[in-house]
Amino acid sequence: MRKQLAIFIIFIPFFVIAKNYTICNIEKQPIDSTMIICYNSQMDSIASHITDFSGLVTINNPLITNLIVEHQNYSSQLINIADYNSDTIFLDKIEELKEITVTADIAQNFLTHDTYRISPTAMEKYPNFLLALNEIPNLIVLPSGGVFFEGNSNVKILLNGVETSTQELQTISKDDISKINVYHTPPVRFASQGISSVINVITKSTLHGGNVGLNIKQSFYPLFGDNFAAFYYNYKRSRFSLIFNNSNRDMNEGKQDTEISYHFDGVDYKKIKTGESRDVNINGNNLVLSFQNNLQNSYLYNLKVGVSYDVNNKTNWQNVNSDAKTFDAENILDTKSNSFFINNYFEKHFGEKSQFGNLITNVYYQRINSSFFSNYIEFGNESPIKPSVNVLSDYNTNLDVISGLIQYQLPYKKWGQLSFSISDTFKYSKYMEENNLSSYNNNSFNSNVMYILGKNHFTYILRGGISGNYIFSNLRTDNFKQWSPTAMAGIYYNLNKNIRFRLSYNFALGMPTMAQLSETKQWIDTKLVFHGNALLIPSKNHLLTFSTIGKSKYIDATFSANFNSTPNMICNHYTETSDYILESIINLKKYISYGGSLDFTIKPLGNNKWTIYSNLYADKKYGEGINYNWEGYTFRWAIGSSLYLKKWYFNAYYQYPGKNIVGQLISPRAECWNISFNYRPINDMSIGIDWFMPFGKNFIESEQTVDTAPVFVKTINKSKDRVNMLSLKFSWNFSFGKNQNKAKPNFSGENEDNGILKK
Repeated sequence: MRKQLAIFIIFIPFFVIAKNYTICNIEKQPIDSTMIICYNSQMDSIASHITDFSGLVTINNPLITNLIVEHQNYSSQLINIADYNSDTIFLDKIEELKEITVTADIAQNFLTHDTYRISPTAMEKYPNFLLALNEIPNLIVLPSGGVFFEGNSNVKILLNGVETSTQELQTISKDDISKINVYHTPPVRFASQGISSVINVITKSTLHGGNVGLNIKQSFYPLFGDNFAAFYYNYKRSRFSLIFNNSNRDMNEGKQDTEISYHFDGVDYKKIKTGESRDVNINGNNLVLSFQNNLQNSYLYNLKVGVSYDVNNKTNWQNVNSDAKTFDAENILDTKSNSFFINNYFEKHFGEKSQFGNLITNVYYQRINSSFFSNYIEFGNESPIKPSVNVLSDYNTNLDVISGLIQYQLPYKKWGQLSFSISDTFKYSKYMEENNLSSYNNNSFNSNVMYILGKNHFTYILRGGISGNYIFSNLRTDNFKQWSPTAMAGIYYNLNKNIRFRLSYNFALGMPTMAQLSETKQWIDTKLVFHGNALLIPSKNHLLTFSTIGKSKYIDATFSANFNSTPNMICNHYTETSDYILESIINLKKYISYGGSLDFTIKPLGNNKWTIYSNLYADKKYGEGINYNWEGYTFRWAIGSSLYLKKWYFNAYYQYPGKNIVGQLISPRAECWNISFNYRPINDMSIGIDWFMPFGKNFIESEQTVDTAPVFVKTINKSKDRVNMLSLKFSWNFSFGKNQNKAKPNFSGENEDNGILKK
């Protein structure tokens, strides 16, 4: 009797919780063969069911809290069992589609971010998870790996709150993904860095087993490739990863034409340099090891260690015409570098559901060792063996970087939300050239407070802080020290979940890089030298932006207009010394730009099966230096289209030959196009071809100075190797020892608007 009573008591919860659901269409007709994926409170898929001919499913596991209901002819549905009072679940018919799309049912809108859950069916049609992010409205991921959100490429990508790369997202398993948080209002630690948006990919908790990911894109003649291999393993609360990346370039059919003219010491130097051949050899290798330990809603620790080795060699042979004389010239650039970094990230949640806030700390150290060799040679007619001009630069550098960051963020309350951040970055660099040692110190301190309030349809954002900057060089007569305020104010109006308007003002400082502070020489021509400027000071950036963001079933679009004033803008400039014309870097008196962008994605079928995307940007710039000023404009436009079928993926891309102007350097944008296709013989494996500039003649890149500059330099690079280039594409992701079924997206059912990068 006692044994029977014990068995009865054990099974009471199952009898109490067991519930029958009937899946129907809006005409109340039952839908058979519907997939029901079940999740526990920790957002892990633990079971799946298929409805019978009567559309019936029985849920009898007390651990199940949420359901995803999917059928190939109907939109997916999220059900929270505790809140769902009916025993009938109705699905909406998708008339023109044969696949599930991301609908409003699997997207949640919060004050600072939106959360998306991409369904298994939607992810299956993409070669890798990175491209699956195209399911998110206003987010464009190009096949090349470029990421744009709401028309802006200034996007920070995270994995479980830790900074990551697009390469890692290309190799991560789709099965491991829980959700994607897209922050249109970045947390204070990123907002203070000028980051416009953050994409945080969250993996499932308590995963077991692992996966191996390969992503290869390689052309064998010429040698041109970007290849990644990754190993991931999950055990209880821990996650291990190893990622290797190789990029290679070996092209020898390029030519560089240069036109250069300037006046120095009573002599007019004017040369027309016609390229004869140009060899380019670039090889980069990067290895990153990572360990992560995560206790759900409590803490996360991540340790990353990485090493890299890079080689960059360019040799350019030209025929020079100057003063009716012709002779040969050779320009060599050879750089090598190796680096090591270690990064410690820790995140702690205080109280249940972070009711007492969230703390993030990060400590980063990097060491870079590099060598630089630059040589310009001219061979005179009378003695082709002995150079008439032979100038070179040869030096080694060491750079140490250490940075620390602390962020504390309170949960959102009726009165708003407060968050704080403190960061400090110290850089020390040494340059050794001809037994002469020069050194540079650069220290940047930032503290910020950010306040966010949501009321009715409005969101108000205020951020203020203090920035302290210190620059020291043994080439300076005095050290630079400066404390300056930083500020940001924004008003966002959300007309509804599909249309938003934003107006913001941002003031920040722009620090010179260590390379810009270095005064080691690089010879460009007989009497023309380039080097940095140890006397640079930070620039001040005032940015006013207005944006309109809209999304709908058939089109997502973003329009932005901006005005930017940057006193002390760091920019290239020409001055005359006693020995040569110096191209250096200065702080401008005045630099203003104003313009706008229009980005849209058209979905002719009402989903992401076929998309047409476009990126358009234009602005006007005015610069005022020490002795002269200039003006110019930028125009960029690119358009592409992607088609995702059950087994095939096609993409076409075209970049219009527009123009960039950065400072006083004008860079006509290269015209290029490419097409690619992939075939998936099995899930999570694809084989394809990328064809760059089919039927093209030359890939052309160029750059020239503005007309008012005292030195006119125009450079045109032509490469036959970059046209009609075929690259093999292969990606494969296979799992082993996984503890969950094929249900991929996870739902918490919670409606927390805390704006914290949570797991």
